[in-house]
Amino acid sequence: MLEEEASRGKMDENPEEKPNLEDNPENPETDQVLTDKEEEAPALEAEQEKTEAQEEGEELVDKEAQEEENQFQALEEELRSVKAALEQKTQEAQEWFRRLQRLQADFDNYRRRSRKELQDMAEYASEKLILRLLPVLDNFERAIASAPEDQLAASYVDGVNMIYRQLVEVLQQEGVASIEAVGQPFDPEKHEAVMQIETSEYEDNTVVEELRKGYTLKGKILRPAMVKVAKKPLNS
Repeated sequence: MLEEEASRGKMDENPEEKPNLEDNPENPETDQVLTDKEEEAPALEAEQEKTEAQEEGEELVDKEAQEEENQFQALEEELRSVKAALEQKTQEAQEWFRRLQRLQADFDNYRRRSRKELQDMAEYASEKLILRLLPVLDNFERAIASAPEDQLAASYVDGVNMIYRQLVEVLQQEGVASIEAVGQPFDPEKHEAVMQIETSEYEDNTVVEELRKGYTLKGKILRPAMVKVAKKPLNS
């Protein structure tokens, strides 16, 4: 017993003399440790490779995201530029459209005026000639009114009346019509007042006498009637 304890004491005092499990290949515990390390090494390498792959993947994703962001910003800038150009072209197109509308309206007005002028020219082509014939018509009326009443002049008056009626008929066929005057309210467009007469027989501002006939041509005033107009007496 004493020898065994002494032997153990010597072994404890000299650690270098302790048995090394790793140096003993025949030790089963050593084999188990080596086996565990060999099995853990590929897993560690795989984990490290996985980590590196994840980091590379994240860097690649960040890089792609940055590129997409840059592309998106470039597209936004291009879109703003295109939108501004489109708005400018739209404004120009609207301005040209408004000009076209004004030109179209001006042309339509010009066409209507031209058509009206041509129509007036066709309708009133004989206006100047008729105006020159009206004094002749007046003279016929005066001649008939002042003709003597004796039998000798009767045939002469009948001939003048026939010529007068023919002339009136021709003028009527051209659209000439006489303006009503006596008994009508005074109308400055149809009547030319040359005198006022105080009278209670007619209402104020009424035509009481026609000094010269007025005429229209297809509704247009050729010559206003020359008239006397009633005026209320001051003491009435």
